[in-house]
Amino acid sequence: MEENAKFLVDLFVAALNTNEYKACCVGKKVVIVTNNAPAHSQMETLAREQLVMVSSTATSL
Repeated sequence: MEENAKFLVDLFVAALNTNEYKACCVGKKVVIVTNNAPAHSQMETLAREQLVMVSSTATSL
């Protein structure tokens, strides 16, 4: 579960750092859609916690 959450955070951060995102989407909301399996809600919670940790230590996203 922890590994899946880290993967989701890494995917999100990687997407924010792409030239495509910077060219069209800066300042817009980004949505990551996951399957509605029961385990995913736990993974999404962990991912949010990790993303908060990443964003608090990053100079910019």
